Amino acid sequence: MNTDSVKDIVRKNATLTTLKPYLRKYIYLEYEYKKIVPRGLKMLMSQKRYKEKRVIDAIGKLLSEVEIKIDSNSELVYFLDENKTIGSAASIIGNMTIDYSKFIENGLSDFVGGVNVDSSQIVAEQSKLLEAIKVFINRIIDELKKDHGSNVKKKICCFENMLDKRAESFYDALQRVLFLNQLLWQTGHRLNGLGRMDYYLADYFEQDINSGKLSKKRTKAYITEVYRLLHNDYWFKSDSLPGDTGQIIILGGLNADGTYFSTQLTEIFLEVQKEFASPDPKILLRVSKKMPNYLLEQAVDCLLAQTGSPLFANDDVIIPCLIASGIEDSDAYAYVTSACWEPFIVGKSFDQNNIDSMNLMEPFCAMILNEDLTKYSSFDDVFEKYKNYLREYIKKFIHNLSSITWERDPIFTLFTENSQKNEDIVCHGAKYFHYGVTTAGIPNLVNNLLLLKNAVFYEGKYSLSELESGRKNDWKELGNLQNRLREDANYFGKDNDDVISTVNEITSLIVEYLKRYNKLLPEIKFGLSSPAYVMRAKSLPATYDGRNNGDPLIPHISKAGAAFTEIVNFAAKLDYSDNRHNGNVVDFFIVPSDIMGNRDKFINFFKIAFHSGIFEMQMNVQDSKTLIAAKQEPHKYPNLIVRVWGFSAYFRDLPVSYQDILIERAVSDERR
Repeated sequence: MNTDSVKDIVRKNATLTTLKPYLRKYIYLEYEYKKIVPRGLKMLMSQKRYKEKRVIDAIGKLLSEVEIKIDSNSELVYFLDENKTIGSAASIIGNMTIDYSKFIENGLSDFVGGVNVDSSQIVAEQSKLLEAIKVFINRIIDELKKDHGSNVKKKICCFENMLDKRAESFYDALQRVLFLNQLLWQTGHRLNGLGRMDYYLADYFEQDINSGKLSKKRTKAYITEVYRLLHNDYWFKSDSLPGDTGQIIILGGLNADGTYFSTQLTEIFLEVQKEFASPDPKILLRVSKKMPNYLLEQAVDCLLAQTGSPLFANDDVIIPCLIASGIEDSDAYAYVTSACWEPFIVGKSFDQNNIDSMNLMEPFCAMILNEDLTKYSSFDDVFEKYKNYLREYIKKFIHNLSSITWERDPIFTLFTENSQKNEDIVCHGAKYFHYGVTTAGIPNLVNNLLLLKNAVFYEGKYSLSELESGRKNDWKELGNLQNRLREDANYFGKDNDDVISTVNEITSLIVEYLKRYNKLLPEIKFGLSSPAYVMRAKSLPATYDGRNNGDPLIPHISKAGAAFTEIVNFAAKLDYSDNRHNGNVVDFFIVPSDIMGNRDKFINFFKIAFHSGIFEMQMNVQDSKTLIAAKQEPHKYPNLIVRVWGFSAYFRDLPVSYQDILIERAVSDERR
């Protein structure tokens, strides 16, 4: 199967929202087509897609025909029929976390007639949805009655309770989380988060622990089984890369009264994450100055398990940003995140936080390709020209977003607090309604601009003619010049006023242009972290910072070989106000022995980082020697896990381009 024929198949099936991203990764990300594409094509050709004029009718048919698979050896019920899903010409919302607590605390009968809206269409859709879910549950019960495995009666009782009762136990609540989660995956939703599991399960955990029905050991066994079940279908669930499932569990966090929330259940989740040792699901730990020291110590031990978890989100910075942007205080304190790191208000928000990615190097490259910069006499003139290109880029970006149409979503609408408009969630039927975008390329942009400002116009170290000639030839036979440029253009990440003010000026321009030209869409928020630093760089020409044609961009908030403290100081001084809070991740590579031999030192480093005011942080705890060996002999390292974007993945599953980036970063940071 050649690449062109695969591309044609994807084009012909452009409306298959579930399969399009699943196959796209095989086309553009350098996989071995002969091994992997046929698997995707087989699914494409065999998968039944339920299409009706109304999505609610398609959901009803789907749930009445889904193959029910009961694992007699598992204490919990969880399955996906990968051969059936919803088909729609419009986009199906995703990258969200549903309000699991609403289903835990209510039986389905409690939802009937409880929809306080005037729209007869909403009432009809939700009544039909509830009936379809009941039919699905009764089908599961019928299959369970045929099963001869252990705890069948307990499983049946759980599903019967879903019809008209709130959850009665910790086990019962866990089963509801799994059921609602599988319902989302089955109906074509992508990147489904798990929310604050330690928070919404806390009362059930305490109740059963205090009554003697549950022990810590039994709790760990249940959660481990949840991890196993969620991880089983990670290939099917993955979006752009294997492991990119969005299955993130949020732990801890500030309460509105200023105290920090964590329980023994929080610790158990961290223990399971450490011991289960898989890339998915993953954990985000909400941190604060108020968090107990032992929890941070446990999080560091979890990192040493080398699963890439947890990612850290700083409540002391994020919550004030959310409140300043118009989120009510109580909602801001209850935030979760979307697939990776983008703050999201569960049960009250439509926010599509990964709707697209802005590549800030695209307008810069358009400028250097279309303008004769050798005629410019000052950096200010060049920067003004870039502003013009950036403005036009954002205008076009907004226009492209306006072409997106959304399929009505009765499932998320049912579990989302209705706004006064009393509409479906995609029609402003939620309390909060935003688009969220990520941004790639700002490190390279800053490096290029400051190189021009300092080394060309101020110091006269290079001429623009010299740089243009080298760039156009992709630095061929100019290795010495290219290396010098890479050294001289190494600005982003420095704790330097000029660098920091340049970053803040650029993001302020983005804020201004988004507000000026976005008249019809929801408010657009953005962040400085993006997974597009590889894919969106392939079409870019060589640039003045010594980067070659098509080379990847610098990921997230990172600086190869720099001291950890310098990057932290830099990140803490960036401006995250206005709408700049859609994920801002400081990204590190750390050799495992550096933590193991200096555990207390690293715990103090984390404290300093959070107290200084960074937004978020993630880490790869790996060494270059292991990564190089795993690339050469992958069969010897089948379970090696690395942090990729805001998720973790098996190293063996990654395209060569991503493996090389990780190896390069590991080598560079080991020279720190």
